[in-house]
This record gives sequence, structure tokens and C-alpha cells, in this order.
Amino acid sequence: MSHKRTVETARKRYDNAMNAVYAVALPRQDMRFSDCLMLARQENPRLAREHEETRQALVAAEQAAIDAGKAYRSSFGMLTWSR
Repeated sequence: MSHKRTVETARKRYDNAMNAVYAVALPRQDMRFSDCLMLARQENPRLAREHEETRQALVAAEQAAIDAGKAYRSSFGMLTWSR
């Protein structure tokens, strides 16, 4: 699988995990993500654990692409793909 596809897959999984954490606090829509994550750790530790695991997988996939010379971090932190 290409580095770009790996990062895209990891990003999707991370986004889904973030949405699940936000869903824990759905009735209270004015909460910051950090507060939602704390609430998820109390109410559903599995969601918080999945969020952390998918975040680490995304960071590792992005770093692998950078190490392979396929991408770089721009000055504002965004992953930018090389040609």
C-alpha cells in the first residue's frame, strides 16, 4: 500500500474515533474536545483508548511518509506530499 493511501486510511480512522468521542457529549454541544475526551474516559474508556491508538497510528503513518521522502511538514505543520 502506498504511503499516501496508508495516511488517508489512518486519517479516516482517526476522524471516526474523534467523532465517536464527540458523540459522547452530544447533548452538550458547546464542549471543547479535551472536555469530551475526559468525559469519554469516564463513560466509555474504550472510545478514549481507540482515539489514542488511532492518533498514534496516524502520526506513525505520516512520519513513515516523511522518512521515505514522499512528504514533508510545511512551516505551519500540515503534511504536504512531494511529487
